[in-house]
Amino acid sequence: MMVSAWILGTALQTPGSGTGPTMDLEQMMGVIVLYAVLLLLGLAINVYLLIRYIGHPTVWVRKINRLLWRPWGWSDVSFTVLIILFLHAFVLGLLHLLHMTGWLAAWDEQYLWILAHSIVLHWAAIAIVMFRAHQRGISWNVGFAHVRWSCRNDIVKGVIAYVAAVPILIFYAAVFHVWLQWTGHEPEPQDVVRLFEELDAGFMFYYFIFLALFLAPVSEEILFRGLLLPALGRRWGMGAAILVSSVLFALMHFHIPSLVPLFVFSVALSLAYIYTESIIVPIVMHMLFNGVSLMVMVMIG
Repeated sequence: MMVSAWILGTALQTPGSGTGPTMDLEQMMGVIVLYAVLLLLGLAINVYLLIRYIGHPTVWVRKINRLLWRPWGWSDVSFTVLIILFLHAFVLGLLHLLHMTGWLAAWDEQYLWILAHSIVLHWAAIAIVMFRAHQRGISWNVGFAHVRWSCRNDIVKGVIAYVAAVPILIFYAAVFHVWLQWTGHEPEPQDVVRLFEELDAGFMFYYFIFLALFLAPVSEEILFRGLLLPALGRRWGMGAAILVSSVLFALMHFHIPSLVPLFVFSVALSLAYIYTESIIVPIVMHMLFNGVSLMVMVMIG
């Protein structure tokens, strides 16, 4: 779920400009204050990290080699992707058939497809990777974390890494939004965001929150950072692996206004995974990214 680029763009618009939604002054100030606080904190963290890096340079080659030693390869990626694609094709065809036969109304099909999509992508991805790990005897430490890891410490690192990434995300989201407007493209939120805004309190409403805050971050990070990144790195080198996985991550969300911000965020997630050597860190970053987006959605009503 990527709404931050659209939200930033909306805040940057002048009242009455374009055809998209606009916020009143109170809503706009709330969003600006939130991102201003994150921006200042992020800049301070980046300055601290830069000073620390100068004093104690990180041996990136060693960390990259450790990631390349992860046991996940092309067979694991292919196995996971093929099953997910098969499930998607099957469920999409089933829903289309039910709609054509009159068993589903158009409104019902929208929400049912989102629910089905989360099952055949997010739930299935976690289940397939767990099955594959059990089948090959891969432990959590070997597959996704360093030998000595602490969940609490990794959560703290994830929070710090997310805040540090915010200034870069704000910059690229703003620049990309201005470029889209200059080229005549009016940024709009994803369809899933519109559907979420229309939901009343109920199962789907809370499931959407669970999907954004927990399920999607866990499954997508396991797929893109946990499996795909080391597999691509061994074949093409880590630089190409980060670029390719980030392009795929951005394209997967099928939302033009989010392409550049999601690409930049994916690069940050990959670097955080390489640096900390634990998948918990990018998962926490992803959770915070979606959580702040949901918070802003509530603020703008």
